[in-house]
Amino acid sequence: PLFKILFQQTSIYDIISIVQLISYGLSVFDEKFFELSELLEKYVKEFDSKSLIVFDKNGIIMSEFYNDIIEPEIYIELLESIKEHLFLLKRMQEESYETDSTFSTIGNELISYLHRIKLKEESLFVSVVMKEKLKGKFLEKVSDFLSELTEILKTLL
Repeated sequence: PLFKILFQQTSIYDIISIVQLISYGLSVFDEKFFELSELLEKYVKEFDSKSLIVFDKNGIIMSEFYNDIIEPEIYIELLESIKEHLFLLKRMQEESYETDSTFSTIGNELISYLHRIKLKEESLFVSVVMKEKLKGKFLEKVSDFLSELTEILKTLL
């Protein structure tokens, strides 16, 4: 039988590195997950955002892509936004949230966007972190992104 092995350095104390390992492994070994990664890469550039992350309902990162250049002070805010989105996606599932998306402010110049996508019996979430001044540009293109993303996600469920 043919099989693939992936080695990657991580630590049981660094939850983000473990989540990244799982996400990376999925994108390398599965064609549809690779297609998802390519879509995120395309839209990180189009939105000029810092990150695009797709979570499942348990907060597991299914796929992620980050801007090539992330300043050190922004990186810390980015990690905080991921934690905030994990907390918020749990609240969106447990409470009766009226909307499927929300914006929040991170630090001085960043905003984050969390959007719930309902497919079949599942809820998936997409997280976008960007500079606040780019919100208008993002809003012009987000519906196209969500349509393309939903089509790919349908094939994964």
